[in-house]
Order: sequence, then structure tokens, then C-alpha cells
Amino acid sequence: MAVAMYFLTWCPRSESTMHRYEVHPYGTLPVGPGPEFKTTLRVQNLGCYVVSGLVISAFLPAVAHGGNYFLSLSQVITHNASCAVQNLTEPPGPPAHPEELQHTSRLNGSNTRCQVVRCHLGRLAKGTEASVGLLRLLHNEFFRRAKFKSLTVVSTFELGAEAGSVLQLTEASRWSESLLEVIQTRPVLISLWVLIGSVLGGLLLLAFLVFCLWKLGFFARKKIPEGEKRGEKPEQ
Repeated sequence: MAVAMYFLTWCPRSESTMHRYEVHPYGTLPVGPGPEFKTTLRVQNLGCYVVSGLVISAFLPAVAHGGNYFLSLSQVITHNASCAVQNLTEPPGPPAHPEELQHTSRLNGSNTRCQVVRCHLGRLAKGTEASVGLLRLLHNEFFRRAKFKSLTVVSTFELGAEAGSVLQLTEASRWSESLLEVIQTRPVLISLWVLIGSVLGGLLLLAFLVFCLWKLGFFARKKIPEGEKRGEKPEQ
């Protein structure tokens, strides 16, 4: 019995600058979801045989407690693949609450409801590839109202084979992740009394320095000696 070896490269890659996002304060962005970013998944056949029957499953964290969306899928772009969006998943525990995000560092399938995209790839001849582009919107309003400093949204991708396929994929080659770090910076509010005290302190310090210079004679005018005055008089 001959065994065919298949060599595949499996590469989820974010093509945007959204590896890290800083939450914008109120009024700096238009009302509504945004900005949009894209994650591209590629599978390339580096072997000698035609490969078929591959399936990509994307698990995209999207919904927190109360049905509040923090990420939402806006478009799927495919090359040599056909995709379908499925129902939201249910996490094993209660979804994360916006006011309790300071107690968690990651949003993933264990504490959020995920949007699921399942894609059937076309036949992959030697040296060819299939790709799936996932466009998502980040809901800035959700993160602006939530209480946290920094957290990471973890999207998970699985490469599998259709039922009845002879393809055998190792566990290490099946799974991959894409990370999006979200950071929230709180504005520092300065008290009016602190501001007034700082100004008065600065003025007092300036007055003290001027007084010290005056005592040291810095502002005194130098007197010209009498001998020099006589020498400067013109001869008659």
C-alpha cells in the first residue's frame, strides 16, 4: 500500500496595522462600528500531488455579555474557496461582562460568543494556493465604555479535511491563532486647585530667586573710581 505525503503551508496573517489598537476617547471617531481590519488565511500546496477536501474553520470572538458586539464580520473575500457564515458559538461559561474585563487578559472562545466561518477549499495542484480574507469591524464604543487597561482578542483557525478524506493532518499543523491587542488609556484629570497651587509655587520660586540675586548684588550698578573719572576728562 502506497502512502502519499502532502506538504502544506498554513499561514494566517493580518494584512492591516491592527495588531494593536488604542481605544479612542468619546468624540474622536464617528458614531458606529469601525475601524475595519483584515485577516488573510492562506494554504499552499508544496507537495507533488493534487490536494482536495480541505476545510478552514475560523472562530472569531465577537459578542460579550448582553449581546454586545465588540468585533463583527463585515465581508469574506475568497480565492479558490467557498465560505459560509454559521451561527454564533456558545462559550462554556458566561460571556465576559464589559465592566469586568479588568479581571481577564484575553477574549476568546471560552468567554465570548464567536462568529464561525467555514470555508471549503478548491483543488490545490502542486505550487498553488487558496486564500480567505476576513474583514472585521472593531466596535470602539464597546471598548470605550468597558473597564480594562489591556487585553488580547484571540481568533482561532483550524485546517481540517472533509469527512471521508484520506488526508491526515497533525494536531500541530491544524491550529493557528491571530492576536489583536486592545489598549485603553484614561485621560488624566488635573484639579483646578492643583493647577493654581502649581502656578503660585512657580511665582514664589521666581520671587525667591530674584531676591537672592538682589542680595548678592547682581542688580547693583558698578561705580567708576574717581581716578578713572579724572583720567577720562579731556585736557584743556
